[in-house]
Amino acid sequence: MLLRLIGRRTNPASFVRRGMPSWLFAALVLVLTLFTPGAATAQCAPRWLTGIGNPGTDGTVTALAVLPDGDLIVGGTFSTAGDIAANRIARYHPTSTNTGTWSALGEGVDDTVAALAVLPDGDVIVGGAFSQAGGIAASMVARFHPTSATTGTWSAMGSGIGTGFGNGVAALAVLPDGDVVAAGRFTVAGGLAVNNIARYRPTSPTAGTWSNMSGGLRSQGGMVYTVAVLPDGDLVAGGDFYVAGTVQVSRVARYHPTSPTIGTWYAMGYVNDTPFRMLTLPDGDVIVGGVFTSTVGGLPVNHIARYHPTSVSTGTWSALGSGTDHWVTRLALLADGDVIVGGLFNSAGGVPATRIARYHAASPTTGDWFPLVTGLDSAAEAFAVLPDGDLIAGGFFTAIGGASARSIARYSWGSAISLNEHPSDSAVCVGEDLEIHVVAIGSDPITYRWRRDGHTLSDQAGHIAGATTPSLNIINPVPADSGEYDCVVTNQCGTVVSNPGTVTIVPCGTVVYVNGSAPGGGDGSSWDAAFNTLQSALDWAKTHPSLREIWVARGTYANGARGAFVLPCGVGVLGGFAGTESTSDQRDWVLNPTVLAGDGISAPVVLIENCAMPATLSGVTVRGGQTPPFSENGGAGVRVHDSTLTISDCVISGNIAGVASPGGGGVYAWRSVLRLERCELRGNSTDSGGSSYYDPPSSGAALNSVDSDITVLECVFRDNTTGRGGDGYCEPNQTSLPGGDGGSGAGIAIRNGSATIVNCLFVGNSVGGGGTGAGPCFNNNYRAPDGSPGRGGGIYNAGSDINIVNCTFAYNSGGAIGGYGSGLILSNSILWYNDGSQQFTFSSGTPTVGYSCIQNWTGSYGGVGVIASNPLFDGAGGYGLSAASPCIDAGNNTAVPAGVLADLAGDSRFFNVLAAPDTGVPGGAGGASIVDMGAYEHGGPCPGDFNGDGGVDGSDVGAFFIDWELGASAADVNGDGGVDGGDVQFFFQAWEAGC
Repeated sequence: MLLRLIGRRTNPASFVRRGMPSWLFAALVLVLTLFTPGAATAQCAPRWLTGIGNPGTDGTVTALAVLPDGDLIVGGTFSTAGDIAANRIARYHPTSTNTGTWSALGEGVDDTVAALAVLPDGDVIVGGAFSQAGGIAASMVARFHPTSATTGTWSAMGSGIGTGFGNGVAALAVLPDGDVVAAGRFTVAGGLAVNNIARYRPTSPTAGTWSNMSGGLRSQGGMVYTVAVLPDGDLVAGGDFYVAGTVQVSRVARYHPTSPTIGTWYAMGYVNDTPFRMLTLPDGDVIVGGVFTSTVGGLPVNHIARYHPTSVSTGTWSALGSGTDHWVTRLALLADGDVIVGGLFNSAGGVPATRIARYHAASPTTGDWFPLVTGLDSAAEAFAVLPDGDLIAGGFFTAIGGASARSIARYSWGSAISLNEHPSDSAVCVGEDLEIHVVAIGSDPITYRWRRDGHTLSDQAGHIAGATTPSLNIINPVPADSGEYDCVVTNQCGTVVSNPGTVTIVPCGTVVYVNGSAPGGGDGSSWDAAFNTLQSALDWAKTHPSLREIWVARGTYANGARGAFVLPCGVGVLGGFAGTESTSDQRDWVLNPTVLAGDGISAPVVLIENCAMPATLSGVTVRGGQTPPFSENGGAGVRVHDSTLTISDCVISGNIAGVASPGGGGVYAWRSVLRLERCELRGNSTDSGGSSYYDPPSSGAALNSVDSDITVLECVFRDNTTGRGGDGYCEPNQTSLPGGDGGSGAGIAIRNGSATIVNCLFVGNSVGGGGTGAGPCFNNNYRAPDGSPGRGGGIYNAGSDINIVNCTFAYNSGGAIGGYGSGLILSNSILWYNDGSQQFTFSSGTPTVGYSCIQNWTGSYGGVGVIASNPLFDGAGGYGLSAASPCIDAGNNTAVPAGVLADLAGDSRFFNVLAAPDTGVPGGAGGASIVDMGAYEHGGPCPGDFNGDGGVDGSDVGAFFIDWELGASAADVNGDGGVDGGDVQFFFQAWEAGC
């Protein structure tokens, strides 16, 4: 047999695992371990699993290969595998880590299988010393095509390899183009004269052509034991030969193909004895194992060495530490680049290791050796690595790891590290520090190795920090730092590679500057070089996606014939600058008014549409916008379509939505997410409903929201007006039409969406009345009625989900709130002086009302904590609460949204007035201090605040007790008309509460 004829001296195996290209390693997710005997923990127990070897095979396993679906092809000298007949080749399907099923590959082959290789299409190339495969003539090489997990078809590869004494195929490799290289001892392939190596090009699953690889590899009585493919497609070979093509070599050579039939051989230096196995690393280096003990220049290498090609014809050799103390006959490559080494040795790198060890290459010239938990009692003759990272070893043994196993066993590396968090995608500007991290769970110690685009990173002062920690910091990044970042995480149980996170570093130019007083020609890069029109900055943004903010100095900016100022997606337009600031928080939008003016053009002043990336408009006044009559689009001041926008610290005033348009004189939001903070919307209007019943009035004079989600915080809606309904008219020979209904939602109109409205004031907003009905006319005695009056001077809800908290509604016509549906919740609010009796009217549905002050409240909607007592505004023209107001400490803390800690004036939202009874509900962020009703919290003065600093504390104690001892009226802090012990108790209660 082939093994006896060519392997008695060296006890070699016939399988060599060819090098894989780097992209394939990136695709494998394997669980690997670096363990020494006795190092296993409860979390990690690497061990031999012997299920595959019980009953295993009845003869030697000499070749292994893994199919794309994870099944294993096993070749050797056996006649049974598991409990089935299988002539020298079989397929094993793992059903778990330690169980599986065997199946035969048809009739198998009639003699030894020494080598296996898998084609890109999943077919298997089989080499050895046989003359038949699957019952057909196939000389020493054949192709098997699996048609299922248990069936398949065999085909010959031409006339195969020429027979003869000692001939056979010992090694196989598949080139990047799908061609097959067969090597061993033979002089004929496909009828063509060759020397121990040949190339086969399949032209179909059953046909192909052979070539002699430019003269092959030869020596008297020599043979080729091993071949491997380099990442560039070149081939390396090792064995007992001294001529490669026409070149003198010494047992190792490199082949560079220039076509499927032509190529050039190159020497790879010198090894002093037989190499049995070659393995290509991901970086293109080659590991060589065998009998040899030195290479070029007498470098001691002790049976294993590393070759680093520096060109197609040159390279350098290095030792793998102290190597092994006896021959290396088998190699396998793990996904993290570590190498499994098998042979006849008992130590590796000076570490005890019985016939099997693991080598971790720290660099091309250094590395560490590790034994497996338990070695082998007989040298392995084949290795394979499964997709889950487990190692398969084949040979001729009856026990392994102290347990019974016939000729084949599986080594499990134990539990893998669990990654709970992977690097996320990030996009930052040049110079903006970035941190990316992983969260790993596993037994200590855990090591981390960060990579960019597959290349290992190291700490660099002032630039890269934490390259070996869970968090990688990129300091002052530059565009060259862009790429895919992942982390290789390792402990004693194995290695896991995180999912990559894509990092993009862009030269942002994150801010551009606008100053209407600047001379022309600026590029916007600074205040000194500012654009002098806002439109110039907006045009610049179209070609600079890295832009984050546009800073606009005080002044008035009108766009004229250009129409609307169109906001860029993901960009903030910030006004209120004097033109000298270096940070945005230095601006004062009140002292430096930045006005965006409509300039009489029939278009919105500001437009944003089709933007998923949030944009911001802040610190500006938007005024004078108008939309044309009968327009399909609303929004004269700001129009928001299919976008996300935050408007903050703005005044939106004097904007007009045209006749019978969708409305939104100030702001119109359609299918959008809109947030308004600290804004005043005043004097905006919608025009009338035109000349007929069919032309309804526009809605939402200040804000109209349709199919949108809006949040409104600390805003004032003042003196906004909707138009009246259109009049009816006489139709020929028909009954005349009624007048159109009046306007709705002078402050806010909301249709088919949701809203949260907190700490807002609605005052002086008015809705137009219904149109006049027509008739009698055309001899018709019937006169159509007038349209319904307008409703919802403050807010109109059309079947939406609205949460109104701590708002004040006063002097609005058409009532404070109107609409229909049951989706409105009103809490902690005041509705007073709104059209006399019409405060809160819904045509259908039942809103939810609680802890509010509502004039002429009848309880028709139920409600808890609702009062109908005069709120007693402070009387100075404002809408705060006087000290006697029943609305103090009368709200519901749990209704206040999380994060709302201030009122409309910016004062504390939760202020405990000790002299006022607590009639509301404590809790939430206010704790025991109960929130007031309305937009403003009553804040004092504090009884006991003798020094006038706004609170009661230790600095007030001395003054209080002096007045108390003297009986002075100032010491009557509880207001009962006398100075006594009750005042002492009240003073300390105020101190504890902080007033």
